[in-house]
Amino acid sequence: MTFGNVVGEPKVGSVQAGSAAEAAGFQPGDVILSANGKKLETFSDLSLLIRLNSGETLRFEVERAGETLEIEATPRRQIIQDAFGNDAEMGVLGIVGDEKAFHFVRYGPLDALKGAVNQVWQIIHSTGKFLGRLILGKENADQLGGPIKMAQYAGQSALSGFDSDEQLGSLDLLTRLKVSLANFINLAGLVSVSIGFLNLLPIPVLDGGHLMFYAYEAAAGKPLGPRAQAIGFRMGIVLLASFMLFVTWNDISGFFAVKS
Repeated sequence: MTFGNVVGEPKVGSVQAGSAAEAAGFQPGDVILSANGKKLETFSDLSLLIRLNSGETLRFEVERAGETLEIEATPRRQIIQDAFGNDAEMGVLGIVGDEKAFHFVRYGPLDALKGAVNQVWQIIHSTGKFLGRLILGKENADQLGGPIKMAQYAGQSALSGFDSDEQLGSLDLLTRLKVSLANFINLAGLVSVSIGFLNLLPIPVLDGGHLMFYAYEAAAGKPLGPRAQAIGFRMGIVLLASFMLFVTWNDISGFFAVKS
C-alpha cells in the first residue's frame, strides 16, 4: 500500500535464441493465458512456474493475433544470475517479458490486503513445491541457504537502489532509498513467511511437532507417553541440528566459491 507494485502482463517481448521457448515455437507478442490449466495473471506467475518446473513438460495456452493455441515446452535447468547478481540454478524457458506490458500499480487498504494474502500463498506453495522436488531429487540441495546467505541477501537488498544498473542511473537519491527499502522489506517478508511455514512442519521441537502431539491427544483421548515424546524430541533436535549444519556449510562453501 505504501510503495505500490510493478505488475506485468504475461506477454512475450522477445525469445532467446537457442532456448526451449524458441524450440517450442513461442513468438514475440504472444500472451500466455495459462499453464497446465492454471490461469496466469502476471509475468511473475509465469516466472515462478518456470523456475520450479525444470525438466517438466508444461502445456501453455497462448493468444496470438486473436487466436488461441496450445504450445508445449520444457524448461531447462540452468545457472543464471538472480536479481542481486548471485548465481542460482533454476528452470529457464528463454522468454523475456514485454517492457510495454509492465505498469506501476498502487493499492488501497483492501486491495493491498488481498495482494498480500495472495503473495503469502505463493511463497508457501513455492516453498512446498521446492521441498517436494528436493526430496524427489529434482532440485539441488546446494540451493538451500542458512543465516550467512540470509545476511548476504539482506545486505544486497538494502543496497539494491544504489546498484550501477543503467536503469537506476537516472534515479535521484530519494527514489534510490525507496527502491532499497522496498526490496529489503520484500526480502524480510519472504524469509519470514518461509520460516513460518517450515516451523509448522510436523517435526518435534518445532511448533508443527507440538500440533502433531496435540492432534494425537485429541484423537486418542490421552497424551502421547512421556518416553515416546522424549524420543521424538531427541530425533527432532538431531534432524534440526543436522539441517542447520548442512545449510551453514552450504553458505560457507558458496561464500568462498564466490570469493575465489
